[in-house]
Amino acid sequence: MQMAANTVLQFCLPFEGVQDRVREAAEAGNVLFMAHARLAMARYDISDILVIRSLKRCQLVGRAQQGNSRGEWRCSVCFKNRGFRTGGAISIAVVEGRVFVEDIRWDQSHD
Repeated sequence: MQMAANTVLQFCLPFEGVQDRVREAAEAGNVLFMAHARLAMARYDISDILVIRSLKRCQLVGRAQQGNSRGEWRCSVCFKNRGFRTGGAISIAVVEGRVFVEDIRWDQSHD
C-alpha cells in the first residue's frame, strides 16, 4: 500500500506525556512568559512563582494539539487551588523541554 507524498498525518501525544513534560519543565525552571501572559499576571496581581507552582501540579484540559513547529505541543492546563477547586486555566506551548505560557485565566472569586 502506497501513501501519497503530500499526506499530512496528525497525531496527539498521550495525555500523560504532555502533562509530565509540563510538570518536568516547571520543576527545572524552564518556563517562559509571553507578553499576553505578563499582562494577565499584572491584571490579576499574581507572581511568576505562583504560576510555576501551578504548572508543577497542573492537569491537562482536553487534548494537546501539535503546533506549527516540529516538536511543539499546544494545550491548556488547569490546577486545583487549595487542593479542591479549580483555580484557573493556563494556555501553554511545550517545545523542547520548555513551557511557553501564552495566556492565563485566573479565578479570584474565592480569594
